Amino acid sequence: MTEGTITATETHADSTMQVLTTVLTLDHEHPATRAMMADAHVAHRLTMSGFAHLLQQHDFFTGVAHGHADHRRSLNILFAVSVRPNDAIMVRIQSDKPPDFTQRACDSWRAAIIGAQPPVTRSWSVPVSGHIRYQIRANPTINTNGRRRAINGFSRQFDWWTTKAESAGLVLRPATLTIDEPLTLEFPSKYQASSVGGGRWVMPTQRYSGAATIVDQVAYRQAVGRGIGRGLAYGAGLLLTMRAS
Repeated sequence: MTEGTITATETHADSTMQVLTTVLTLDHEHPATRAMMADAHVAHRLTMSGFAHLLQQHDFFTGVAHGHADHRRSLNILFAVSVRPNDAIMVRIQSDKPPDFTQRACDSWRAAIIGAQPPVTRSWSVPVSGHIRYQIRANPTINTNGRRRAINGFSRQFDWWTTKAESAGLVLRPATLTIDEPLTLEFPSKYQASSVGGGRWVMPTQRYSGAATIVDQVAYRQAVGRGIGRGLAYGAGLLLTMRAS
């Protein structure tokens, strides 16, 4: 992956870079949307289906024998799911190349897109220096005896995010940090060697938001382009930033 792929187009005059973002608005009553919200694997499949035309072959979980081993990473695909005030589901997708939701790979769920709000793809200007405001949904975990375990409690989650932010070239303003909107991503146990919680494996996430200062532009651009954390394929780790007012 080249540095140029990550940074896209950078404008030195206003210290910004461009990231390609697509917004989908889905009907929360549609079966495909309900399936996506109930199973994070389905959310991953739905997102990746928009890029099937860019792949020689596609297997949205394991890669293929002839092609890139990780299709999501090959196109720097990240996404985040949120609920709008009218209960519609918004999926924000960031990628190196635009998706195409008119193709056959999307047939099973295309009708879930709200007709009055068709998909919109555009470039967004993201600051690469100075003071910013940020938002990220993340999966705070720790490795204990070879197993990943969720980090609970504000203080420990605060410490986890502070360390991750530093690795992403950011110095946080602690007084502005908010950790809220918990969301548990669920997976049917058939995808796991063992089942937890009544036959489902769960991945708890939290929304982190606040203000920070960019102190390492290279690390920051990599974090914006490639995401942060271990849940990138399932809607966690997309770092959204804007210039602090």
